[in-house]
Amino acid sequence: MSELSPEIKDQIRERVNTVEKLYSVYDVLQSAGINSIPDPFTPTQLSCLFHKDESPSARYYPSSANKLSNYHCFSCKRHFGSVGLYAEYNKLKFMEALIQLERKFNIKIKKQDSVLIKIPDDSKQSPEWSNIPRLIDIAETKLRRNRDKCGFPDFIKFCRVIDHVTWDYEHSNMKPTQAMVDILSKLIFKLNNVETLNV
Repeated sequence: MSELSPEIKDQIRERVNTVEKLYSVYDVLQSAGINSIPDPFTPTQLSCLFHKDESPSARYYPSSANKLSNYHCFSCKRHFGSVGLYAEYNKLKFMEALIQLERKFNIKIKKQDSVLIKIPDDSKQSPEWSNIPRLIDIAETKLRRNRDKCGFPDFIKFCRVIDHVTWDYEHSNMKPTQAMVDILSKLIFKLNNVETLNV
């Protein structure tokens, strides 16, 4: 994340905090089949999820007044909040896990003032005019396929483009615009180039 601007880092932190307030480390551990924690409020020693553990070397820490719940292994030194733990356990990239959890809990991404999609005065309808959801699905599928091929900063940028178009589409009462079509077409073209360059 070091190559990202401070503004983008802050936006990602805010998104992560929103998810982690709804979906705690306790919830991740429960979904992983760890039932030895008596309740979400009790710190508990556990066997680590990520290496053979002769004696429990990991610990679950519940939320406190100034910190969200977290997981720490004293042996392999891994430390996670709920999004990181969910990503690691499910073998996902961090941003992919964040997006999955945002969708699972129906968390809407805030519109960024710097990326407003406006309807151009001379807009012409294209054959894809009414297929924004289809274009979004194509872009997301290509992004998932290329997540290991494009760098992390590019992956974030591609995610943000999809998020912004989705936000604009949903908040315009599902009215597609030529600008949405153009932006998604450019994104799909770029993702096609990532596939071609990395064959």
